[in-house]
Amino acid sequence: MKSNEEIHELITDELLSEELNLRLIPNSIKEEALRIASKFNELKEVIERANKALRERCSTAAIPYIGKLPKRYPKRMCALAIDTSFTSPPMELTGGRLGIIYRVAVQFGSCGSKVLDSSAMIKFIDEGEKIIALYSKIAEREYVYEILTKAAGGEYSFDIIIIDGELIPRVPPGALIGKSRGGITPKLYEKLIRLTNNILELADKEGILVTGILKRVYGRDIQVLLGDPSLDISDKALSSYILRNGEYINLGTYVDIVNAYEDFLHKYKEYEDRLRQRFRWMKNAVRHLPLASAINVVIYKPLIKTYFSIPTKIEIQLSGEYMLDEIVAYLSSITSVNGVPFPIDIVDRLSRVRREILFIAQQSLYSLLTRLLGDSKLALSIIGLTNPEKMRSVGFKG
Repeated sequence: MKSNEEIHELITDELLSEELNLRLIPNSIKEEALRIASKFNELKEVIERANKALRERCSTAAIPYIGKLPKRYPKRMCALAIDTSFTSPPMELTGGRLGIIYRVAVQFGSCGSKVLDSSAMIKFIDEGEKIIALYSKIAEREYVYEILTKAAGGEYSFDIIIIDGELIPRVPPGALIGKSRGGITPKLYEKLIRLTNNILELADKEGILVTGILKRVYGRDIQVLLGDPSLDISDKALSSYILRNGEYINLGTYVDIVNAYEDFLHKYKEYEDRLRQRFRWMKNAVRHLPLASAINVVIYKPLIKTYFSIPTKIEIQLSGEYMLDEIVAYLSSITSVNGVPFPIDIVDRLSRVRREILFIAQQSLYSLLTRLLGDSKLALSIIGLTNPEKMRSVGFKG
């Protein structure tokens, strides 16, 4: 007769086997394909109309062709790329949740000084995953501000900071920035806003460009800016279809976009439920970040072809001597086939939280708590795994 452990292992292996052998149901694929095709066949005419409307704005440099590099193209720029990642979800422990934040910064290009960061930090929290994401963003902004301060003092020298993710933080209206309110979340949002303001002000003063690379975005800003309610398609999908390599769309500053949302929602109140969340956080950001009026939102397709014809959406704070089209040209020239600037590719790969880091963090915390509390049983009751069945995925050998 098999032991309980052997039976449990057989069941686990069987479940994994079932999971790996799941088949796609042909009819479900057919139904979804028909539904998607029907929707986008109806949109074809609308998309062509939007394409024409956008291209008519070329005189305002909305979609200039950048196949030929501008005369003032910054050929020898020094870029600092930074990314942070975190455990998602945090590790469930008996006394709370253990989150690990990993931060990586690398330089790229013609740089006179050397800046490099590779840091892992842990947070033991009672709250959910959103708190870890906030701590991660704060760790990123603290480092950027520290580097900018050193650049202002002459210790470092670079031209542009490229952040993997948004430059303008997505602060929900419920955070109530600047109002007295209990809880850790509002305080963290206040800190994030303060750090972002400090970064934007110092970068502007020092003439250092700052840009955020937005990869996972499904906004409909183009629909709003063109005032076309029938253009029911995300910016990324639309620009992927209509832009040719070497073209970009300047959607304007966040102030411009917020004003467009106000006009659109005033005319088309039926879209309020769908667009309200995005509109409210942008309005909140503009309220708390004075330099939002200097940050342009741009979508470009680089000169080289990318996988799946992916366009790149970015936020740029213009500073110093360069014009918008020159910065887009520079970013386009260093964009990889993955559709993001090459330095972002590097920091994205380097900042991934590896499985063994979870195990090391949990075991190190247990060891240190045991010494500090003088009670290994109490330490175990705080940081023991809530889901022991996940030990292997965490890194325990068993």
